[in-house]
Amino acid sequence: MHRGETSTSPQLRDDVQGKQLNGVKVRRPGQRSQVDALPVELLAHIFLLGYDNGIDSRRPFKRREIEPESNWEVIVSHVCRHWRNIALDTPQLWTNIRLRKLNHLERGAEYVRRSRKASLDILVDTVDPQEYAEAEPGSLLGIKEFDDAFKVAIEHTERWRSLILKVCDLPCKGRARANLRDCPPIPNLQTLQLWHVQQWEDTNNMLNATVVPPIPILGDYVPSLLNASLVGVNLAYDKTSYLKGLRHLELALHSHNCRPTSEEFESILRDCPDLERLSLHYSGPQVDHTHHGAQVRLERLRELSLVNMDLEVLQHVVRRVAMPNLVSLELDLPEMPDAGGLDFTPVVEYLAMLTAPAFPLLEHLAINALACSLPSWTSWLPVLPRLRTLELDFSEGRLPHTFFDPLCAPAHGVPTHPAPAAASPGSPAPLSPGSGSPPRSPSPTSPVGISSAGTSPIVSSVPGPQVLLPHLEELKTKGLESSHLMRFAAFRRSADVRVPKFLVHIKSVDPDTDALERDHEVKYFGLEDVVDEDEDEEEEYSEDEGEEGEESGSENMQEDSPSVAVHDSAVYKISALLS
Repeated sequence: MHRGETSTSPQLRDDVQGKQLNGVKVRRPGQRSQVDALPVELLAHIFLLGYDNGIDSRRPFKRREIEPESNWEVIVSHVCRHWRNIALDTPQLWTNIRLRKLNHLERGAEYVRRSRKASLDILVDTVDPQEYAEAEPGSLLGIKEFDDAFKVAIEHTERWRSLILKVCDLPCKGRARANLRDCPPIPNLQTLQLWHVQQWEDTNNMLNATVVPPIPILGDYVPSLLNASLVGVNLAYDKTSYLKGLRHLELALHSHNCRPTSEEFESILRDCPDLERLSLHYSGPQVDHTHHGAQVRLERLRELSLVNMDLEVLQHVVRRVAMPNLVSLELDLPEMPDAGGLDFTPVVEYLAMLTAPAFPLLEHLAINALACSLPSWTSWLPVLPRLRTLELDFSEGRLPHTFFDPLCAPAHGVPTHPAPAAASPGSPAPLSPGSGSPPRSPSPTSPVGISSAGTSPIVSSVPGPQVLLPHLEELKTKGLESSHLMRFAAFRRSADVRVPKFLVHIKSVDPDTDALERDHEVKYFGLEDVVDEDEDEEEEYSEDEGEEGEESGSENMQEDSPSVAVHDSAVYKISALLS
């Protein structure tokens, strides 16, 4: 091979995401890349384009999956001295402080130093004593390391942008409370998740642990908080001034005595008029039937998730909170074995019988489980006139297959509401039923918490469509055979209201599947689509060094002899970013 010719390196046949790189030309050692000729400011900007801090703005309490080799800030800082100097001079590359192992404490302290004055995203994740004792030394964090982990960032609270704090035992919970109680002001904190879930040996242990009155935390100066997730924690809800002006609120896994009172719950919601997403997972208020007052109206709420709710709590939320502009609703409400056979039929009936639909603008409905009667389910669907996407999970008995039948048959005799016209720009938000909006007819099974007024049924004067959900554009199913999907598709086609897109859990090999694929857009999802949101980058490209490592690392990075394979792999990613 003549001097100056290039070859394809086996090391670069696949990039870090598995894409084929056949034909990529690799420089010889000593040959400068054109990327190196770019101005320093542009290279720094490119580094930031490739950086992923693992935070999804739509799901602020989760972490996007980070590929093992995609620890970008370390990769670009290990290519050559020139790139390293630029990376170390770019504070925004070093803001993700993830503390899960003993060696993460030193790494975290170094990241804090390199981030200078940039905002910090902090995760402190500890495990319960049994898991800690069974693990290899240094592989996990427990009570022994808790204060040291918190100390990594406690002196920089003015820079905190997000804090996710997870504990699994009472000692760590106590130290977390103490640290947060004495915490300095946190003026720029936007996202907060406090997470305490542990395995209790028996109910008495849990009750004894939670009977102690909680202490106030954080203080009054957390003015920027937008996203709050409280999982299993016991807070002094009458002293939570920081829960104001939220856009996203999640309450999860709270025993009854750890929940806010009805008055406290509604006060929190009233203090969040711009709330856009509300998630309740086995949580909500301690229902007080003596509590009265005006209905809470959340005009800006777009997304609601209700999982494993108590019937009484769900009734309270549906009746006391108006959500007129809700667009997306997720329900995971299976049977309650300890509730004496009660299901959620009263709530579904209430939603179906209101004179004006509770969710007139709903476009997306995901039902992972819903224990209710078939008649109540069938009567609810017609009052969802704008629904465009529907997700149903029939696997493992989460939904009975009979719930699919109404979607495959004419909706004769079912009163329907016409789809409301889209609001024009600048028009006021549409109103939902007021606190006194009565059902269309009394329900004999309605509980005391949801009373029914004996009004006459109100049926639209406009002839309704002969199919349920006439504007449906996408159907996602799990646990449903392809023959059912073909029956649904054939019926919709005969009614001239086709559903163009299907998302199906795991592809079947049969004639019905082939027929469905011929006439519709069909995509499949399965176990490979399940992402462990909290998976750490266990196999990073390289753990970066501290101060001492910088010097020794630089000595091994000759300005004209960078690591060619790593350099060109990074250049390939950069070119993809710019294309």
